[in-house]
Amino acid sequence: HGIGMLSIGGTSDDALKAHASNWGVYEDAARANGKTADRSKWRIVTFAHVAETREQALKDAKFGLDDFRRYFTEVATFPIIPPDVTGDPAEWLVNAGVACIGTPDDCIRHFERLWMGSGGGFGAVLLLAHNWADWPATQKSYELMARYVHPHFQRSSNELRQWSYDDAKSKFAVAGAQSRAAVQAAIDKHQARKG
Repeated sequence: HGIGMLSIGGTSDDALKAHASNWGVYEDAARANGKTADRSKWRIVTFAHVAETREQALKDAKFGLDDFRRYFTEVATFPIIPPDVTGDPAEWLVNAGVACIGTPDDCIRHFERLWMGSGGGFGAVLLLAHNWADWPATQKSYELMARYVHPHFQRSSNELRQWSYDDAKSKFAVAGAQSRAAVQAAIDKHQARKG
């Protein structure tokens, strides 16, 4: 049916192996049903908070990380930070590969690790909002992601833009004629009512 796959089970090395294995199952099921699996429709969810320095990002995350940990231990289905982690939860998240809490360059490396661990690539990284930092620091993180991280991975964005343009252009003859006919029909109908 053209549906993709959403991987929400974490981004540790073991989780990435499981996601890659699940992708293999997805490909086999698609093939068995006369479909082709499309990696561009695969989404992997992770956590990230970036700041201008690693130290600032860690400081920012102290704002809400304890509440996040408590929620995922006491309320949610599974703990993201295992209960036996006694050290700094931010350091555990980073060292386990579950999150990036650092600089834009750290985030680029985190996303590249996800790509390599996927066993062939995927369509997009989705960030799970987490409220680790206060709102101004979160906004700054989003700004740094947009200014430095996203452009690193959008080097071929003009190829996609060109494909989109070419696709729309190829459909214009039919769709454009239909659109013009619909507009003219609405004008004619309006004129007929006016008399």
